[in-house]
Amino acid sequence: MDNQLNYYNIKREYALKFFQVPKVFMTNDKYKKLSAEAKLAFAILSDRLQLSIKNHWFDKAGNIYFIYTGEQLEQILGCGHSKITSIKKELTEAQLLVMKRMGQGKANRMYLLGPEITDNDIYGIDQLETAENPLAEEVVNIDLPTSMNDGQSETLDKFRLLKNSNLDYPKNGN
Repeated sequence: MDNQLNYYNIKREYALKFFQVPKVFMTNDKYKKLSAEAKLAFAILSDRLQLSIKNHWFDKAGNIYFIYTGEQLEQILGCGHSKITSIKKELTEAQLLVMKRMGQGKANRMYLLGPEITDNDIYGIDQLETAENPLAEEVVNIDLPTSMNDGQSETLDKFRLLKNSNLDYPKNGN
């Protein structure tokens, strides 16, 4: 009977951990030009903020900072020193990262800045989330059983899926 129970499993929970990339990076011209590596680095550094909060790493103004060495970024991104320098420069120029020197022998503080969001970005993000797929030809109804154990035709919910459709976001000319 144990094989029918849906236990939470530590491996499954760790497999479902993600870094999050803001959708505004895909809609705002200021951020669209960022390299994929810079967008991923931002997501990694954003995740690192949680550790800073746990460690009470705040400056006098209450701004959260973190310490993340170039070597750590090199390891997690699988690239070299010059690429990390380029990524940090991209994030700094996009006003997403500030680095403050703390003096000789002390680690630099890094501050992550939130991306700017305009009304156009809100519209663009909404379009990404709700855009209809122009490749869809036909709608298919799918019935989900109320239980995996019974073979009854009773359903929990009905879906409408697009037949022969691509679930990716539509590509535009950019």
